[in-house]
This record gives sequence, C-alpha cells and structure tokens, in this order.
Amino acid sequence: MNVLVALDDTENALHVVRHVASMRGSDQPMDVTLFHVIGTPPALSEHGGSESGRKEQQIEQKLDRQNDDWRRKAARRIETTLFNPARRILEAAGACVHTKVYDEPQVDAGHQIAVEAKEGSYDAVVVGRRGQSKIGKFLFGSVTSKVLEEVHETPVWIVP
Repeated sequence: MNVLVALDDTENALHVVRHVASMRGSDQPMDVTLFHVIGTPPALSEHGGSESGRKEQQIEQKLDRQNDDWRRKAARRIETTLFNPARRILEAAGACVHTKVYDEPQVDAGHQIAVEAKEGSYDAVVVGRRGQSKIGKFLFGSVTSKVLEEVHETPVWIVP
C-alpha cells in the first residue's frame, strides 16, 4: 500500500502518523510519503508600498531576503520536528518512509495536496481534521475540505 500523509505543523500531526502506523497489517508492506506544504509567512507576504520607486525596490529586496531566510528555517524545522519523529514512528511499524516538501509562496495547501495525490500513485491520502470550537468539531478544516473537494480517484482518510 502506498499512502500519502499530509501533515501540518500542529500537535495533531503525530497523532495522524500514529494512526497510519497502526493501520499497517503485519503481512502488508506500506510505503508512506510524508508531505508538507510551506506557504508564505503572513508577515512577509506583502507590505503597504512606498511612493518612491527606489525605496519600493529596497523594501522588496529586504522582504525577499527575509522570506528566503524564513523558508530555509521552516524547511529545517519541518525536517527535525515533524518528519524525523514521524519517520521513527512509521519505521518502527515497518513502513518505508519518504518525505516531500512543497515550497511555493502563496499556495493553497489543500489544492497542492490534491495535486500530489493525483500525480503520485497513492492508494490512500491521509489528512487530519481540524476544529477547536464546538461548531468546529462538526466541520472539517479548510485544507481537509479542499482535499475532499478535489481528490476523487483516491480514498481520503480523515483522522480526528
């Protein structure tokens, strides 16, 4: 079985991984691709602009440097705090683990998970369910909803 596990960087992510590990049958090989989407940090996505063209260019260059730095740090953080613990859990259950990070600014995470699900030859897609409020407990998060909306050919497992 080849499974795509879409992870965010919340505490629930490792709960999702433990659930996937528990689903592996003893006689069934499982390949798991851990997938994370790095978007644009809200504080760096845009600024109010400037009336001076030169000043505008300086601000844009500074924001680009900050954004690049943030993205490098985010990728390292995802590897060490998310992928490494997830890999240990899954490998202990006998799964073969791969990792993928999609790193594009201003991307819709749910859409990108759906694209990966369609392009990869996955037997299932696994996502977590969000919802902290009483009403939220009955609803899926926007990323999960987008995955459900766009993935039609592959079963989607939603882990509470």
